[in-house]
Amino acid sequence: MQSDDSAITQLNSAVCGVFPSTPIATPGGWVRADQLRAMDRVLTVGAAPQPIQSVSRQSCRAAINLPIAALGNRIAVALPAAEHVLLASDFAVPMCGAAMVLVPIAACVGWRGVSIVHSTVAQQLRLTLVEPDLIYAGHGLILACPGKPTAAGGAHVDARPPPFSSLSIATARQLIACLMAYDLGRALGNHAAR
Repeated sequence: MQSDDSAITQLNSAVCGVFPSTPIATPGGWVRADQLRAMDRVLTVGAAPQPIQSVSRQSCRAAINLPIAALGNRIAVALPAAEHVLLASDFAVPMCGAAMVLVPIAACVGWRGVSIVHSTVAQQLRLTLVEPDLIYAGHGLILACPGKPTAAGGAHVDARPPPFSSLSIATARQLIACLMAYDLGRALGNHAAR
């Protein structure tokens, strides 16, 4: 398990990069990310709706495609390769002491049809909230969203600790390998039962 300070730092350093067409949950319903502006409110996992502190644009060279239902998403969605998503699995408990963890989306490549698109030069939007939290995106995904840094460049000292740990890419790949083996075993069991 990590300390609250470490968890805040990890969530605050997470990149909330989404593509312009990605739906984001707001109190008024789903809104395309490119329609969001500073001070618009988004729904968060940790608390009441929170205002967006800033929306910036930058290029993205690699995207990860998630087919429908790959990670609980109800629509096909693409995310920048640096994004972190919330994943629920009992296999995560030995790795971080919790069943719900944030994993880099790039670690999911190869599982349930998740694939990488190379040589993509696309625009991504980076969202920042007042305090770090988790937001709802893509009709079924939960993404890490950083908070506005203090003047010294660190996380808010009074911010609530996020309820979830963030795995490194190496540890996340180990988790995904376990999940791939589990899915394969389940599929073979279903096939043998026929």
